[in-house]
Amino acid sequence: MVFYLSRQIAKAANAFNERPKDKEWIDEVARLGILPSPATASSIATFLYSTPKLDKTKIGLYLSKGPKDKVSTT
Repeated sequence: MVFYLSRQIAKAANAFNERPKDKEWIDEVARLGILPSPATASSIATFLYSTPKLDKTKIGLYLSKGPKDKVSTT
């Protein structure tokens, strides 16, 4: 069971590292059972914080972009 879970986490990390800009990785990680469906902001934050082998640069890029429907405060 532990081996299966670690393999799923590795697949999830790979999905994020390959496509951090598009949101398809979230659906794929949810299909693997790592994130709930639908994923919440809290569950995504926990995934990004606690998953080993994620590319830290890509995490920074993902977090810096923000949602496309971001409201301007100017």
